[in-house]
Amino acid sequence: MINAFILLLPASVCLFWLLLYPLTISKAGTFKSLMFLTAALCLFLLADSCYASPLSTPHTLRITSLITQLAGPSIIPLIIIYMRRIGNDSELKHIHLVWTLIPIILFTGELIMDIVYGNENIENYLADFYAYGVDVADKNSGYLYRNYYLWAVVGFRIVMAFEVLLLLLNFLLLLKHRGLPLRYLPAFLYRKGNIQVLGLSYATLSILFVLSLVKMAFLRTFLLKHQWFPMTVSIIIAIVLFLFNYFGLFSVRRTLSLNQMKNRFSFDDPVKKTDSVQKKAPARDILSMAMMKTTGDKETDILLNKFQRIVISQQMFLQPQLTVTYIADRLGTNKTYISKLVNSTYKMPFPDFINSLRIDYAQRYIINHRDATQAEVAKACGFTSASALNNTFKKVTGMTPKIWLATYDRKHNS
Repeated sequence: MINAFILLLPASVCLFWLLLYPLTISKAGTFKSLMFLTAALCLFLLADSCYASPLSTPHTLRITSLITQLAGPSIIPLIIIYMRRIGNDSELKHIHLVWTLIPIILFTGELIMDIVYGNENIENYLADFYAYGVDVADKNSGYLYRNYYLWAVVGFRIVMAFEVLLLLLNFLLLLKHRGLPLRYLPAFLYRKGNIQVLGLSYATLSILFVLSLVKMAFLRTFLLKHQWFPMTVSIIIAIVLFLFNYFGLFSVRRTLSLNQMKNRFSFDDPVKKTDSVQKKAPARDILSMAMMKTTGDKETDILLNKFQRIVISQQMFLQPQLTVTYIADRLGTNKTYISKLVNSTYKMPFPDFINSLRIDYAQRYIINHRDATQAEVAKACGFTSASALNNTFKKVTGMTPKIWLATYDRKHNS
């Protein structure tokens, strides 16, 4: 009984967060993708716990095999979509949903085999396969059932291997465009700075994948004989899963400090909860002020709200190559209309408005990352180079970042 409870811990952790998220972050832009990912993890881990449990019957193993076909191939694409949502890389498009055909095909294929071959025959085949291996199972049941093995086991693992490579490629692209996500980990742990939520999420997911791959490397006979192993791995996975889902509460943020993570959940409006320290924030708060702007015209305000959501709330202004044409395409309108909307609402051209948001963010970033080089600040705040940051910062504030920080410190420490 204790074994079953421990093996079910990872799935129970996912279920806990599935119940909590709708009460806490239902209005966040990352909510739906995080819910789908957690649900897929819950189903997969539930099936995985049954696989390692000595209490599982052949009937249970057949059902959990179907669940695995549906949930397993869904996890990695959902991870990539969720990470894109955290990083504000792009909106989800219909082309991104093509991967849903893979788990549906795997699930449908195995379900058809269950019906054609007979549930009892499949269960007998699984009992022999898990107890003695595929050769004995083929001999006892007949080689026709090898099709089931090739589809449900070999085909599934090939798909998962391909998706792991896809996840690795996505991670390498992240390193290329954003740098090492955990490079500020020491400062974060010593409460001297912030760290990227994206980096924390990827770190915990990497640990989960390593643990899962290690566990999958062993046959069911080994897991049943050495129950301490799957139980230990399940406890570790449950702890790491809890951390990953806890970080999900802050997925509307770009960065996070240890104090923010320890003291309270991030249930408020993500725009009001930007990456600032609580006691030492710049007097200027362009982000909040920009979100309060309206035009007075209902139809125009609808478009303005969409503009504010993707550019400000989702921090798209941090993308270095952001253009008015790209924003217009995302909103389904033309660049002339967006330019006029920004000019009339914020009384400045589109490039100047984006730069003002970046400088406001840079001020907060500099305060939280005092050891960061100017090149690192420029990269984190959407500028193509340190010189571009320096020139724009001086144009907006009248001083360089270094002088501004010294002035800020004198003002707040006096």
